[in-house]
This record gives sequence, C-alpha cells and structure tokens, in this order.
Amino acid sequence: MPYSGEHAARLRDPSRYKKFRRENGKFGPGIDAIWGILPDGKVELQAVRFAKDKFTAAEARTWMSKHPDMGKVILFEAPSQEMKAMETKAIRRRAFGAKVQELAWQAADVNDLPDSCFLYVKDGGSKDDGDRTTPRSLRMFPYRDSSGKVDLPHLRNAIARIPQADIPQAVKDRLQAKARKILENANA
Repeated sequence: MPYSGEHAARLRDPSRYKKFRRENGKFGPGIDAIWGILPDGKVELQAVRFAKDKFTAAEARTWMSKHPDMGKVILFEAPSQEMKAMETKAIRRRAFGAKVQELAWQAADVNDLPDSCFLYVKDGGSKDDGDRTTPRSLRMFPYRDSSGKVDLPHLRNAIARIPQADIPQAVKDRLQAKARKILENANA
C-alpha cells in the first residue's frame, strides 16, 4: 500500500524480498524507485512511486506505459485516506514509543477527570463542586480514563515526563516507583 502522498506502480510481488531501499527522484522529480533486495543479495526494481502533488493517477499510469523497460505493472495503487490514518498512527507510535489511543484526550476531558486519575496533585488550590482540585494546573500526570481504568499510553507518557517536572526529586522518585509498579501490574 503506498503512502498517502503518492501513487504506486508495483512491478514485482514484495514478498520476494528480504529488504527494500528507496531512491528518491531516481526517474525524475517526484518519481522514486523502490528497490527490492533478494535473499541472495541481488537488487531489482520492485515498484515506482509518484508524488501525488506532481502527478495524477492517470499521469502516473501514462508515464509507466511510456517506459515499458521498467517492467509490467502488476498493481497500481492510488493514495488512500486509510493509509493517511495509518501513517499518522505510526508517526505517533514512533514519537511516543507506545500505542496511541484512537482519539487523543482533549483538555476538557482531562479537566473533567477526578483527582484520583492523576499520579500527583500539588499542594494548594481548592476543590470545586466535583471535588476536583482547582486550579487544574496543580494536577499532574493523568494516567486513568474517566471510568478509572489505567490508560497505558498516558501512563508511559507520565513515566517519561516525571524526570522533567518542576517538583522535588524525592517526589519524582516516589512517582516513578508508583508509576512503574502500576505499569508492571497492568502488563502482568
């Protein structure tokens, strides 16, 4: 399946290869080569990719028909919205090192969580009608959702953020130990 920003002309079945290499602009601006590396180390052209901002699907097909020496196209794929969603999730996973929820928590959702959904609530402030600390900025590291269930991506994010927090080191150490124990129990 091509990336959301490109059309793909597949020339050979990708299951033949142990690795792939991309060469951007190999056949001109916006026309990239995908090289397949066979188990014996030989390299062959597996696919040609066309930037969708430079080529329509019809133009990409026409280009391929004018270059029969590339090989016969076994599958032509236009960019899809489904792939865009998959790319976004992959980027988030790489950035945060964890599975990311389908829908990120919005600030209003976090503000509505009870204090028990946070690893730490700084001293000070007061309680509102819902028994939540105000100002909300005193509440740190949300790790449970509104039902009280541990949310692993947010817990992992809290573990990563605790060392950077502007709180005493003893509190950081206590929170790290608590968060890691919660994570260990959740993964058991």
